[in-house]
Amino acid sequence: MVRHAGLLATLPAAGALVARTPSLDAANDLPRAKDCLPADEDMHIVFSTGCNAYQHWQAEVLLNSAWHQGQCGNVTRIVVGCEKKVVERIRAHPGGAADELIAEGDLKKSTFPGLKVHVAPAIAEAEEFAWFNKPWSFKHWLDSQSDAIAERAVVILDPDEFFLQPLTQRAEHADDSPFEIINGYPEQLKHQVTDVAQPGWGVAQKYGFGPEILRKFDQRTICPSGAASPCANMTSEEAKQYYPAGPPYILHNTDFKKVMPTWLELMKPVYEQDRGDVQADMYAYVYAAAHHGVRHVALENYMVSNVEGLGEAWRWVDSLASMSCHDPERALAGRKRPGFIHAAGRYRACTGGHRVGHGAEGCPHGSELWDFHKSHVPSTILGCDDPLLAPPPDELFNAQAAARNSHGKRSAFMICHLTFMINRAALDYKKRFCKAGFNASKRTRLVGARGTGGGVR
Repeated sequence: MVRHAGLLATLPAAGALVARTPSLDAANDLPRAKDCLPADEDMHIVFSTGCNAYQHWQAEVLLNSAWHQGQCGNVTRIVVGCEKKVVERIRAHPGGAADELIAEGDLKKSTFPGLKVHVAPAIAEAEEFAWFNKPWSFKHWLDSQSDAIAERAVVILDPDEFFLQPLTQRAEHADDSPFEIINGYPEQLKHQVTDVAQPGWGVAQKYGFGPEILRKFDQRTICPSGAASPCANMTSEEAKQYYPAGPPYILHNTDFKKVMPTWLELMKPVYEQDRGDVQADMYAYVYAAAHHGVRHVALENYMVSNVEGLGEAWRWVDSLASMSCHDPERALAGRKRPGFIHAAGRYRACTGGHRVGHGAEGCPHGSELWDFHKSHVPSTILGCDDPLLAPPPDELFNAQAAARNSHGKRSAFMICHLTFMINRAALDYKKRFCKAGFNASKRTRLVGARGTGGGVR
């Protein structure tokens, strides 16, 4: 195994690390980032969505959460397929109103100031498998804006990753700051641990796959150049250490420009060998990065998503003794926390603190079920006449803590934060773009349809 002993010595200098205190922007009464460090400004965040209502509200929650956290750097939303409504054979979201196309003028409306919007045309492959849109969108943006993408680091997010703190590109982390790196690296590889992208070294969230991707595919037939490609010669140890990678992906500019075209190129052969797998785009990304020799520092601090999973930033949730469900961010003030909430699952908690079993559609007598999945959220929630979400009981999280239900604590954390963040984004949006008298009532109670699972991304 190659030892990159000089990696940390090449990191850009970072200024004193302090938690930024947002000031207020009188124009829209939202926090404005203050005292951004040069390393954080030299970063471009990009995410891709369809042109449908289902992903439009998610995009606004992402953007609004970034603004409330004082996120630095440029942000671009890529929107695919506004010229026609696509009927997907393998559905990525509910139908009905969720499929409605968003007018181009509305795509540019956001509570995040200075948002850049790039529109890419639909591609036929997305009708078969919606996740073709992801690598296609980034390649189209790159082809159209290559000379303008000048920031040192490019960050790829999923549209359902909502900020709990700013994303940074700093070489130092003070003990008393909210920023901390979590990793499971063996001692002999600790010198590689950093959250700053370098040429040949990306940074990413650690996901629950590794060497098994070598068994899922015939790399000699999917990798460019066949058996001669580095991606066809990836070892199990490399797959385990450097490629259990998923969003956020943070790539050096030069690596982003190399990997994006290959990502799209590999999407078709990966899909052909593993049809219907919603992680196909992630596998194609891994093989594209490996082909170009781009390894990843896979970290656990970026997100919480799977309440039963390992390799995520649950330690900070598990350590919370109490939390108001109506004002969940107060419990995180001054504390270390995950970077993002990734709304990629279904979350259920009982008001009595009882554990919700698999397949259960209710709680024991006297205990009420609160259920959240992003597909339950009305796709028109940003509309001036539409109500906000009904908040769960303020003590939902505390009931799980009192019952020592760790699974319930994690689920309640997700339910409380997601409801809060969606309502905050929708209310901020309405204040800015609706006339006086808009609907601000919190009365839409989410009820999960029987059979709705956690596999929808």
